[in-house]
Amino acid sequence: MLSRFLDNRLSPLTEQPTYQILLWGQNNPWMVLIGVGVIALTTVYGTVFWLRPFWLLKLGDGVIEAIANLPQVGTALSGVLKTLVPLKYHPRVLDAWVEQHWQDAKAGFLKLDTVKDRQIHIPLSVRLDGTASNQLSSKDLSPTFQQKTAVLLITGEGGAGKTSLTCQIALWGLEKCFVAHRLLPVLIETELDDRRTLLEAIGGQLKALINQQDDIPPDLLQKLLQHRRILVIVDHLSEMSETTRQQVTPELAGFPAKALTVTSRLEEPLGKVPKTVLKPLQIEANRLWPFMSAYLKSIHKQDLFVDDEYSDACDRLRRIAGERSITVLLARLYIDHMIQEREGAGGILPDSVPKLMLSYLNRLNQNIDSSQKRDDLEVQRDAQIVAWECLRHTYRPTLVKKEDAIAALKHQEATDDAKARLDYLGHRLQVLQSPEPKDKIRIILDPLAEYLAAIIKRQCHWRVTAMPLAVCHRA
Repeated sequence: MLSRFLDNRLSPLTEQPTYQILLWGQNNPWMVLIGVGVIALTTVYGTVFWLRPFWLLKLGDGVIEAIANLPQVGTALSGVLKTLVPLKYHPRVLDAWVEQHWQDAKAGFLKLDTVKDRQIHIPLSVRLDGTASNQLSSKDLSPTFQQKTAVLLITGEGGAGKTSLTCQIALWGLEKCFVAHRLLPVLIETELDDRRTLLEAIGGQLKALINQQDDIPPDLLQKLLQHRRILVIVDHLSEMSETTRQQVTPELAGFPAKALTVTSRLEEPLGKVPKTVLKPLQIEANRLWPFMSAYLKSIHKQDLFVDDEYSDACDRLRRIAGERSITVLLARLYIDHMIQEREGAGGILPDSVPKLMLSYLNRLNQNIDSSQKRDDLEVQRDAQIVAWECLRHTYRPTLVKKEDAIAALKHQEATDDAKARLDYLGHRLQVLQSPEPKDKIRIILDPLAEYLAAIIKRQCHWRVTAMPLAVCHRA
């Protein structure tokens, strides 16, 4: 009687879903363990994704394989992990990686020679997609960088301020001025070939910027590029070789960079992809005074001159330029010369652009200790020879092999110190740039290279009826 009573009481309970689940779990313990593991794993993964997304990048194939080798439950748990792996490169995770490294990247970027030489930025008039603007702001470029593929072309003549403007844009990207995330700037200014692709150059530059010993994992690098966490900057594309130019193809589906900035003297087609075209404008004659005032104030030299001297300097500079608008570079070189003269360096203000370029070399040479200083005229001559070597093949400033530059110097003067003379220009005067892998050089300022090369070619032309210079035979 008691047994029948209990059965009648328990029968409704055993028919409940909860009891059936517990009974099934008792009969299938491994399945229960797998289910609990999946729930726990998903919970942990989600918690990490939300609180410590950077940790997910440590989840590699090795971890998944180790879990897969666990008895009974390994296969199921590793399968769950594989389905969650795509979250490893979720934008939230990429942002965490960028936040981890952006300050190192900024410090490394500011240490680049190209960036250090342009640390003073004076806002200038520009033309953005055909519309003139007195001053560019980050808001003007926000629509460009909000595109899925952002392509910005900065075009203009040598000395117009293209690279300086690019450096400012790079810093804006680092500070989230365009979009909600940061863009790490990677500057590409070296030649590329089959042995060194654009993607490899980007990875190498980023590794150096963040001061990381190990290479950036290829998958991570690709995702950073695809999600516009890296701003790739290709500087002076118009002066690069055809081999390099063929790798800058944003129109191709496999092109790695989805945020690209290119500087060029030409209005590059860039595969005819949608792009924003930015053109720095020359300084108009009536804008020289404001520019001079802003530049002197930025370097804390405004007290050296009074208003009448500003006016006289602007008039002289206009005469040098033939009453035309002038580039930022020429204006800055002239103002720097004025400052040195006022501070006691002496000399006469140049009255032509070629003389201004030679005067620039002389000023650099003045800073060298007298015991190691080379003669000004010798320095000018060596710089002219190297400049022509950089231009003689394409009539555009390009990289030249160091050995070719040394050979050209030896042709001019048969001595054993040609390498030392080249090192003097590069290491002492800092007028040469030698990007990785350090086997080539270029004059650091394109207009300087062009004027120096023009001077030596004109001198060669004058002497054609006399005994030609050895270097003229290399034309």
